[in-house]
Amino acid sequence: MKKFIFTVPRQKSENLYKAVYKSANSNKLESSISTCFPIIPVIDSYCGDNETVEIVALIEVQKDNIRDADDIFEGNYRLFWEELNEICYDKGLACSVKKIIIPFNDDLETDLATYYSLIKEIEDNDTIFADITYGSNLIPIIEMMALGFCTKNKNNVMVECLCYGEKDPETNEKRLFDVTSLFYLNEISDMLSKTNISNPEDFIKKVIFKEVI
Repeated sequence: MKKFIFTVPRQKSENLYKAVYKSANSNKLESSISTCFPIIPVIDSYCGDNETVEIVALIEVQKDNIRDADDIFEGNYRLFWEELNEICYDKGLACSVKKIIIPFNDDLETDLATYYSLIKEIEDNDTIFADITYGSNLIPIIEMMALGFCTKNKNNVMVECLCYGEKDPETNEKRLFDVTSLFYLNEISDMLSKTNISNPEDFIKKVIFKEVI
């Protein structure tokens, strides 16, 4: 199953605006869709017509017990649904969405709960596409750790795309970076620790830049 994971942004809706994310370093991520959410061009790029896919949406709520924080997230989530429905209609996709609600705090207990929730949502034979653009500082780290656990401990789980979106502060141009190689760098390092390769730096460069499979 193709599974797409992202975090709903905390920005107020007036600070989100639709634009085309230009691919910074991957031909595969070329998409002409104007969107507020980097995961949308990933879905567009990696889904063919009439596929069945699953979306996992991380939603942080209740910052300092201020209700407005919840309203912001729910509004942005509804906006995402609107954009998702458009692409599902255009491609004939069957999409289901699972929300993971996360308390907005820095407690280790919360971080572990998020980690375990992500692991639970990833099943054998899943192909993962994840966006780490939004979320509190630790969310991308927790997300990458959970994906690492699943690729090592579940059957036939693969991370095909890990991306990060940004806005140029001078031009307001939106760009999308494929950082999948950085995710697999940790696995490569684990593998090298069990070998006697004399020049691990060169080997890593060759693998990352696809000189060696």
